[in-house]
Amino acid sequence: MNKKALFLLLFLSLPLSLSALHLNLKVGMGGHRYSLYDVNYYKRNLTKWDPLYGATVELNFSRAFALETGAYLKKYRGDVELRFTDSTTGYIYKYKSKFDTKYVSVPILFKTYFLSEEISPFLLFGVNLDFYKSHKYGEENKNKIVIGPFDGEFKKHATFMVIGIGSLLFPDTANIQAEIHYTRSLNKLYELGKNNGNIKTGGFEFIFSKRF
Repeated sequence: MNKKALFLLLFLSLPLSLSALHLNLKVGMGGHRYSLYDVNYYKRNLTKWDPLYGATVELNFSRAFALETGAYLKKYRGDVELRFTDSTTGYIYKYKSKFDTKYVSVPILFKTYFLSEEISPFLLFGVNLDFYKSHKYGEENKNKIVIGPFDGEFKKHATFMVIGIGSLLFPDTANIQAEIHYTRSLNKLYELGKNNGNIKTGGFEFIFSKRF
């Protein structure tokens, strides 16, 4: 048997090893709190709510266990109040720093279902792998906004821990899925360059999906 025929046979036999394969179209909102870490800066956390949407594929290895992956488009917006002291004059400067960043997020989630007739609640855990897409930023001082770069850079990728709960509603008819995720960044989302500061984030995501 040549390599092409063997590959085709393996590809066609893959669905036979799975209980089901589902496509999920998802939409939701994410609320994230941002923490600025630096010895010279005042830390302030503010929650911003932003939409997220995307599609995932769920591979059900049995009626109780599944693996889900795909892609979301996510936005992270933050307002962080900064304060630092001029070492020469001793004057304390205060201003609010803003950022608006888009990432493509790839979830890798393991799900455990608890089956019933009308609903199928589940637990999930895993990671989100976020890849930088674009950003804009600004600094607000004395009611005046100045658009310009921060002293630093957004990280090209970030890893988030994810745990959550959810439920598949009316699996035999509507096939609607509702879930809540708690996420926490495991590395820096933004690094403040020579100031050696960084921004991390965490929060909750509320997601609804249509399952096919």
